[in-house]
Amino acid sequence: MTDSMKSAQTIQNLMHIFSLGGESLTLECWADSVSEVVCLRLCRSDNNYEVLAETVIDHFLPKGNWHHLAVNVKDFIQQKKTTVEVTLILDGWKEATVNLKFTGLLVRKCRPACFLLGNITTGFAKQR
Repeated sequence: MTDSMKSAQTIQNLMHIFSLGGESLTLECWADSVSEVVCLRLCRSDNNYEVLAETVIDHFLPKGNWHHLAVNVKDFIQQKKTTVEVTLILDGWKEATVNLKFTGLLVRKCRPACFLLGNITTGFAKQR
């Protein structure tokens, strides 16, 4: 287990920002605005949930309000590993690029992709 994975597992109060993909591969973005951390995960959920790669971006989200998040995703093969490069741009001025590497291939079949946006908490659900 890498240090970034250990760090991500200790993050408290994670909030779901978005998920992009499908059953064969999903990019998840989680945030902890208290510690200004963003956690990116590549997952597969064919039969069971499996985290393929994970990284943490420290000091990315400023405490308080933030407004716009742009995302760019591209993939390529590097040293016999599949690499998914993710670039996040916050409010048009703060940028972070990370590489998520895993062993395996990306399936290039035309399949519908889902984009899930936002977060819901138990307390919010009970108020409705």
